[in-house]
Amino acid sequence: MRALGRSPFEANAAAKAGVNLGAPGQSPEELATARREELEFQHDLRERGLESAAERKQEADERRSAAKAEATQAEREGAISSLNIPEDLQAAVRSGALSPIQAFGHANQRRKEGVSRLEKTIGGVGKRVGGALSDAGSFLERLRKGGQEFLDEGQEDEAARNRRLEVEGTRELEAEDAIQAKSTALQAKFGISAEEADVAARGGVTPATPRIPADPTEGLDLRNRKIE
Repeated sequence: MRALGRSPFEANAAAKAGVNLGAPGQSPEELATARREELEFQHDLRERGLESAAERKQEADERRSAAKAEATQAEREGAISSLNIPEDLQAAVRSGALSPIQAFGHANQRRKEGVSRLEKTIGGVGKRVGGALSDAGSFLERLRKGGQEFLDEGQEDEAARNRRLEVEGTRELEAEDAIQAKSTALQAKFGISAEEADVAARGGVTPATPRIPADPTEGLDLRNRKIE
């Protein structure tokens, strides 16, 4: 087989499939028949390789989608644990109806409405007692302003943290997509397993398995061979 320009991989695969790749001393008709069988065999090999690569890519896409969904849910849970928001808003964040920032904004609005109702109540009491609680109103205003500044700062910090998490998550997903694409290409090129391709794509040693050339005459010295 080496004398005919066949790689050990081609010779072994052809032998397992019962394909005749030709041998020294055969007649031109026998060599032509062997060559035709070889081309058909290599075509079948390439088709099976492409189908296998497509199936592996679909599986990788499904795994990435599931991982992304899990990461999104974990991010929501992390945001909920860091926010002081009511249970109904927590449930909305978990279901995806509200983002963590939106839920935090709703909670702030509720707090503002509660402060406003409290101000009105204290204002009415102050009128009934002839202004005895004017100092209390001033104190409440200072408390409201201070509380609002604290909430605004907390909202800005939370927004910045969410943006940072989003950027980091996007980078990780892009890196994983690149690794998966490289792994799929290595599998299609070398005919190796998904595990071997994944190791190679992540910086391991690329397998040295010979590939089946797209051109059947690739690697053959045809200069002194007579074409029948």
